Amino acid sequence: MESIKKFFCRNMTFFAIFLFLSVYGIGSIFILDTWTMPSSTYVFHLVDFSMGFCSRFLPGAIYNFLFDNTSIHAVSVYSFVMYLFFLALVAFLSQKLINKADKEIKSSLMITLLFFFTGPTIFSMLNFVRGSLDHYWIYFAALSVLFLSNKYCYGLIAVFSLLCVMVNVGAMVTYVPFIVLLMMYKTTTISNKKEKNSLWFIIMLTISLCLLLTVYFMIFERSNLVYDLEDFSAILKSRGYVEDKSYYFSTILYSEDYYDETEVAVLNSLNATYPGSIARLLFRIWLTLKSLNFEEAFYPLLLMFPALVIIFSFISKVFKSNKNKIRKFTLFCMCGMFFITIFSGLFLSTDTCRFLGHSYTILFTCALYISQYEKENTADLYKTISKKVPLCFILIYCLCYCFVLFDPVD
Repeated sequence: MESIKKFFCRNMTFFAIFLFLSVYGIGSIFILDTWTMPSSTYVFHLVDFSMGFCSRFLPGAIYNFLFDNTSIHAVSVYSFVMYLFFLALVAFLSQKLINKADKEIKSSLMITLLFFFTGPTIFSMLNFVRGSLDHYWIYFAALSVLFLSNKYCYGLIAVFSLLCVMVNVGAMVTYVPFIVLLMMYKTTTISNKKEKNSLWFIIMLTISLCLLLTVYFMIFERSNLVYDLEDFSAILKSRGYVEDKSYYFSTILYSEDYYDETEVAVLNSLNATYPGSIARLLFRIWLTLKSLNFEEAFYPLLLMFPALVIIFSFISKVFKSNKNKIRKFTLFCMCGMFFITIFSGLFLSTDTCRFLGHSYTILFTCALYISQYEKENTADLYKTISKKVPLCFILIYCLCYCFVLFDPVD
């Protein structure tokens, strides 16, 4: 009994954070009424690699390997349990970060984590569309951060980066560069030459394998399909899908278009002017820009703006105070990733808020990660904020920030 009590006391921070994340997450699910998974993401759990070696099939391959029951209720429960495991992992990593921090900044760091866990970051956004491919990006990326803390687990980072690409090749402009940048930064903190060389090898291996797999999917994905659209849809229905066909898969994998007259006219015009692949790319860019709603992104961007100013200021200060060229290059790329992810997202999806949330989460995570190695700069940042920003403003901003949720696909 005494040992159990000591365990709870020793990990009080973990349990407090996990409880907060669970209440925040479950509260969001009930407020948004998103307990049952929508058909748009349910379908990702009905496919597997027996239908072809394609990206986007990995979540379903994992689920169908583990379970036979493919009802929407069973998949919803599975998704919720996976989400809780993810929150436990985040709580564990957060506790490690807090334990490493100097005593005088721990309270400030906890407030910073409160901003990280709430607002327009991925934590609140995941509950709008449960079971999406984005969940698996986040899960695998979080595990990669965990593996980065142990030199014996470096090799697993390459594996989970590949899994991110298998979930969706869009990982090449989101979480694969994020993982690579964290590894590059980590090399500048390692004094052991053998360990440093080992991590550099994993970095090069990760980049090479992920690029090769991305090119492979871009060239061969559709030819890898085992069934035609009719048989593919019949298999989905036999596994519990209620609609006649998945419009997502029929468009992405089977090139079945659902365009209006104007869109068809533009596509025909591009086909008459450019080669097929270029015409489709240009049409996709035109279609995405046509469908964008910048007003949706304005409000979350306005909410996160003060936090962005602080994060960029912090990384800039760290950049100026360092002489290591690799570290400076990595810090520069971390800032650049925020804009690259948003810009790339414009050509991958019309869900503006979704990629804004990813870019913000990636930047915020990078800042938290480097803060454990830049303790002096971190302490200076908190001192500056406490002196220049009135406490009442911080409290008001915190309340607005924490209790506003944004739909990433609205």
